[in-house]
Amino acid sequence: YDQSVITAGQQLGGNGYVIANPTNNNPPSQVYNLSHRLPTNPIISTFDTVLSQTFVSTDLGPVSALNANNLSSSYTIPKNTPSGDYYVGVLLDIADADTSNNDASYWDAHALTVNGVADISADSLSTPGNIFLRGETFTATLNYSNLGGDPSNTITADYRLSTNDIISTGDTPLGTTTYSGLAGDSSSSRNRTITLPIVSPGTYWLGVILTASDDTDATNNVVFRQIQINARYCADQNGDGRVSPSDFNAWILNFNNGAPRDDVTGDGVVWPAEFNAGVLAYNQGDTGPVCTP
Repeated sequence: YDQSVITAGQQLGGNGYVIANPTNNNPPSQVYNLSHRLPTNPIISTFDTVLSQTFVSTDLGPVSALNANNLSSSYTIPKNTPSGDYYVGVLLDIADADTSNNDASYWDAHALTVNGVADISADSLSTPGNIFLRGETFTATLNYSNLGGDPSNTITADYRLSTNDIISTGDTPLGTTTYSGLAGDSSSSRNRTITLPIVSPGTYWLGVILTASDDTDATNNVVFRQIQINARYCADQNGDGRVSPSDFNAWILNFNNGAPRDDVTGDGVVWPAEFNAGVLAYNQGDTGPVCTP
């Protein structure tokens, strides 16, 4: 092999091994199953991580050998491999008379130091539905993971509202949250309270950008969800997105509580003038005035 030190996720190039028949027996031509393994000790076994598998069709006659150099020229060290010392060796899967020499253990094994990495991945973003009113507050759930084998540094989640599915720092900011580092090869789920800004009604994308100072792959750090943001008709006092008789009882409750939603006149206060304004808005239905939130 070409390297003795390698970073997880990279390819280990070069290899050389010999398949031999040291006996006078003449077995029939067959396919040999060769697997490259990555153990933490120089004993190669079926319990070790498989780096690659090669099937070699050959006829090994009496006292003969096959030089299997470069049958497979490179092997990728799994990205979720933790930092540490390992070995690389070949395991021949065959039921022959002597299985004790079917693995490249001990002095045949290649010593390899792996430098582990952290790779933060934004996996999914969920919300309670996908239709909201502008100014509405709700809880979003972010699922993310560390695809690397080493723990990550602190993770920052930057929440954005975009007019397209290309989420960037140029989009409307909704707030940031800092999370503790994530262990290697693990995942987590976090909730965040989101308050939508007062924007024009339409289709938007709620997105999250994850960053960590030791993240090795920025191509999987963004996740988003398409949502619809609607305006609220002033007569829609219960916030269900339509004007119906149930809004009357909600209007009385909002008025008695001095709730901002009952400010149909839009003068910043809740007072008796809201009654006439509310009746007019109700009669106009979905052609009536729009309030925020």
